[in-house]
Amino acid sequence: MQINNDYTAFVGTNPLSDNTSSLGTSGKIPVAPKESFDTLFDAEVRRSEEGIRFSKHALNRISQRDISIEPDLITKVASAVDNAEEKGITDALILGGNSAFIVNVPTRTVITTMNSNEMKENVITNIDGTVII
Repeated sequence: MQINNDYTAFVGTNPLSDNTSSLGTSGKIPVAPKESFDTLFDAEVRRSEEGIRFSKHALNRISQRDISIEPDLITKVASAVDNAEEKGITDALILGGNSAFIVNVPTRTVITTMNSNEMKENVITNIDGTVII
């Protein structure tokens, strides 16, 4: 097998069957490029059953700041977003344990995250409510 720059692979025969007509006349089948961990994590978080999403910026901050995101925490943040929505909050600061999340409530999107070190002596602007979990 030979891998080309266009992410196709040349295969002489199809090992799963004797019929190679599915390979087309060139004998090439598409090979997906390897996905990075960040790409996979981003896709999984966006499919979250809890109904919140993380912006690309927030995902970068999670990685840079070594913030642990457990399923239980995502559930609590989603519940806090529900509470903020009930109170009419548009941009919420959600505080939980050693982490803080800035969330756009109408889109249910976490805009950025901070750990306890970034929260010290920091001013947080452009929020209209806080939920403590």
